[in-house]
Amino acid sequence: MMQHPLSKVPNSEILGTGLVRELPADISLHAWQVLRWVILWADEGFCPPSELFDLPALEDALLDIAGQRLASAPADDPRNPLVAIVGELLQPDPDAGVMARACLCMAEWALPRQHLVTGLAFAEAAAFAMPSARYSFLAAKLHRQHGRHRDAERLLKAAEVMARQEKDWETNIRIRLARGSVDLLQGRYEAARASMAGALKACDRHRLGGTIRGEVHHDLMAAETGLKDYPAALQHAEAAMAAYGPDHPRLPHLAHDLASLWMEMGDYHNALAVLQSLLARHFQHDVQLRLMACASAVRAAGGCGEPGAYARLAGELDAALARAPQVTVRHGPALVDAARGAVMAGDKTRMERWAGLAGRFAVQMQQEEVAEDARTVAHRPSPPPTARSRVRRNEELAMRTVAALASSVAA
Repeated sequence: MMQHPLSKVPNSEILGTGLVRELPADISLHAWQVLRWVILWADEGFCPPSELFDLPALEDALLDIAGQRLASAPADDPRNPLVAIVGELLQPDPDAGVMARACLCMAEWALPRQHLVTGLAFAEAAAFAMPSARYSFLAAKLHRQHGRHRDAERLLKAAEVMARQEKDWETNIRIRLARGSVDLLQGRYEAARASMAGALKACDRHRLGGTIRGEVHHDLMAAETGLKDYPAALQHAEAAMAAYGPDHPRLPHLAHDLASLWMEMGDYHNALAVLQSLLARHFQHDVQLRLMACASAVRAAGGCGEPGAYARLAGELDAALARAPQVTVRHGPALVDAARGAVMAGDKTRMERWAGLAGRFAVQMQQEEVAEDARTVAHRPSPPPTARSRVRRNEELAMRTVAALASSVAA
């Protein structure tokens, strides 16, 4: 039997009892049991379930999970995907795609409710059920977003192997970008740029343009910003904007990162214009992204010397922070940004509070560079103001960005 690409499972949580401890009692044991069945079936080579399981026992489990209320249950009831998985395991030839999508439904239900072990375990179970580069890459991204860098790296390695085998060059390039993003989060900008430059060469080699090429330029912009090569960063920003267009889902993220680039250059006015447009239309329902954008806007308002805008945005940031209690890798960098804005606004109370939170979150997410930034934020000089000629040149791109945000689909 050919070994499964993700075997053996080094993450004990995926089969451990952490899931049982964090879930409501009425579904915890069912979820834990179904998770184990998915992993066992996949790890044993996707054989007919009758060779692995007592089918009458599976039927009893199906009835027990469904209970008498499933027909009237809400669409996001976690019993629905559990029933879908067990139903497939009762088939002679289970549909791996159905099982993988059901696992992702469990992850989508669990993560916003702060059931972190459950969400990440079922995301990884989806990659077991459907061993393809894209499923493993998705699981890796979710692990990385929640600070599980070691598991993210393990899943990325498996995804990279599968992408080469499948000749899935787009996913292969996104994996390179993901590796570069890990380096970015740890402050390894040279390594990040090298990974992303390799992704751009892969685009050339496989004649890939459009969306994926725009994403490569976007990430290279972030790497060049970290290296303080601002002319190169602006070139990549222009290329990414041209490739994305108003309908690309990453356009709001590009707008945010472009504003961050301008703030590093000392151009707070163009940054604030873009960030205010971004907050008016986007990131309304994603509390983590709202937190990130609010924090950047606080920094821009502090740099502009606009106390009214600063006070309003600081209030929005505190509200976003209260709505986003589940810590992710975005929390620390966001609050470092906010603390830098507070320094420029002369707001010592908020600076100390935000910097303290940033340091605590960075330690929790294993982000050493961010933790150091939080410790030193009060003593770091702000970038000198951008020359007026440069601000005027930035204005043209800022206006195009605001127009694109205004005509894009609200997120």
